Amino acid sequence: MSDELIAALREPRAVHDLKNHICIIVGFTELLLQECAAEDPRRSDIEEIHKSAQAALRLLPAAVGGRVE
Repeated sequence: MSDELIAALREPRAVHDLKNHICIIVGFTELLLQECAAEDPRRSDIEEIHKSAQAALRLLPAAVGGRVE
């Protein structure tokens, strides 16, 4: 990570905002998956975005030293 990003993640507000943005991605991809047919060619891309956003949420506590609000 860049020094600038590490410094930003020390700010509780930045961590809170980042978590909110990731949660929005998770939520919207869940809605898209509900509406997307299994044979839709876009489905695999949406699933990958959803999977990556969930992984980012799991990694967030470690990236900020365990504090996520």
